[in-house]
Amino acid sequence: MRNAISTFTLMLSLAAAMVTTGCLNNEDATQENKYAGSSTPEQGKAFVASRAAWEDVKPPSYNYQLSRNCFCFPYGWMDIYVDADKVVKVDTIEGVEGPYDIESFKHAPSMDDLFNQIEGYLNNPEYEVKATYDGKMGYPLTVKIHHLKEYMDADAEFQIASFRPQK
Repeated sequence: MRNAISTFTLMLSLAAAMVTTGCLNNEDATQENKYAGSSTPEQGKAFVASRAAWEDVKPPSYNYQLSRNCFCFPYGWMDIYVDADKVVKVDTIEGVEGPYDIESFKHAPSMDDLFNQIEGYLNNPEYEVKATYDGKMGYPLTVKIHHLKEYMDADAEFQIASFRPQK
């Protein structure tokens, strides 16, 4: 019985850690404390400017490669195809191995989804966000999310590469 309780407690701890990472982001981007989180004011300003740049130039369809590095699945690189702000296809990348959970590809984000996730973390004082953005189109290039509370393995990183507008 003691082992069963210990196992259950460990599972709950792992689940809590996963929910608080960038892997299973449920941060609400509509929080009222606009960018009042622990991130620097510069991060908030960079986010606003980059999102505006993205809205000005975003193509109707595009694809890009995303890598997630966190205590979750899927991690590794995936190729994401977006049309009319909807993810229409997610694929592995030829020659790049990774432990993929193909079922989780259903939750692959569009760029708008990524912006919403970043905004949610910027609004939450429990997180520190460090992001870089493309200088021309504004889309995120790297995002590092650090949970300031004492959760083990609760940090997450995203990296975006090979952005290609589709014709």
